[in-house]
Amino acid sequence: MTAYTASNLVPMNSLPTTNGVVQRFLVNATNTGNSTYAPDSLGAAPIFGLGGQSLQGDEMVANGIATLVSYIGPLMNAGALCWILVDCAGGARQVAIATQSQHAVQLGQVANLTTGGRLTRTTVYTLIDNVVNASINGGTASPMSTFTTQPETSMWEVQGVGSGGGGGGATGNGESASSGGGAAGSFGWSIFSAAAIDVPVTIGAGGTGGTDDDSGGAVSLGSLLALPGGPGSSAGGTGGVGPTGANVMGFPGEGGGSGSSVSETNSLIILPSGSGGSSKFGWGGQPASGIQQGQVGHVGSGFGAGASGAAGAIDGTAAVNGTAGVLVIREYS
Repeated sequence: MTAYTASNLVPMNSLPTTNGVVQRFLVNATNTGNSTYAPDSLGAAPIFGLGGQSLQGDEMVANGIATLVSYIGPLMNAGALCWILVDCAGGARQVAIATQSQHAVQLGQVANLTTGGRLTRTTVYTLIDNVVNASINGGTASPMSTFTTQPETSMWEVQGVGSGGGGGGATGNGESASSGGGAAGSFGWSIFSAAAIDVPVTIGAGGTGGTDDDSGGAVSLGSLLALPGGPGSSAGGTGGVGPTGANVMGFPGEGGGSGSSVSETNSLIILPSGSGGSSKFGWGGQPASGIQQGQVGHVGSGFGAGASGAAGAIDGTAAVNGTAGVLVIREYS
């Protein structure tokens, strides 16, 4: 408790019995919590902030000029006399709980914007040279294929995408053709409450491009979340497959674009390929186009993106692979 006193040039004979009596004085010490004010050696009454709550500390600072106003009413101090701190130079200002978009917010409201509170760790799992790696809080990635919660974790969330499908290769002799693109991997987002977790992490490789239209590998977090990879290309374009275990949001990856073909081998025919499907964390490969021997497809960027198909080849053209998926885990205290 911090007790403040002051002497008026014209001393009060008694404490105020009405609202709006103003007192202004130089603060001699910073308050450390609940505070009172007693003018002219009269009785002390509690000081409240503009939010209608008792002071907590640092609202009134040494050598700052404080302005108090008397209040008697049902909002504070059970109707008995109290003083409202209107302002103190250099002191923290108390505000009421924000209920509208233009209101100032309390520190406690900001801390509770996420259910679990403060973000303590972010772990990003990726596939590097076919080995699952993890980067913690933006640090250098290193091999790690398990996820273990921290002791202080009260809530954690995970987002990720499966690996992208491979783009198709152009057909062999006898026709001019462009292949479809591979689909993107599915997206999933889940939130879990506090629990000690130690589970394996799987990051599948991107689908291999070619006539087999290889699907992308799955991304998974133990049995909690499974994100299938995007299917490989087909002449009609291919849609993705949805996730399992996504308790906030989940949806299939974008399908790859369609391919096309003609039965003649006219070297002047240009047939653009199908684009690769885009994921939540990556762009699909852009369509390829070419004549005669054709052009290979384009690899997508980022994570979980499908590759575009090969274009315009008469004698067959190689295809490219989808990109591997990713898993992002954020822990909150």
